[in-house]
Amino acid sequence: MAKKRKKVVKKAAKKSMRTRKSSGYSSDTTVNALVILVVIILVVAGLYMYMQKAKAEPALVDVSPISVSIAPK
Repeated sequence: MAKKRKKVVKKAAKKSMRTRKSSGYSSDTTVNALVILVVIILVVAGLYMYMQKAKAEPALVDVSPISVSIAPK
């Protein structure tokens, strides 16, 4: 009987290993990967929008020295 018990224990251990391996990735890993993917997409979209705005409207900045703007006329 002792031999039969050992076989049963071994079979149970093999089944538990199979179920652990077949489960794949945990839900935490999947959620983390999706969050990282969304953040990357948002950054790329933001950069794209920024570049489109920069092409459409060239910034007209009046750069004048501080001494000229402070000096009395």
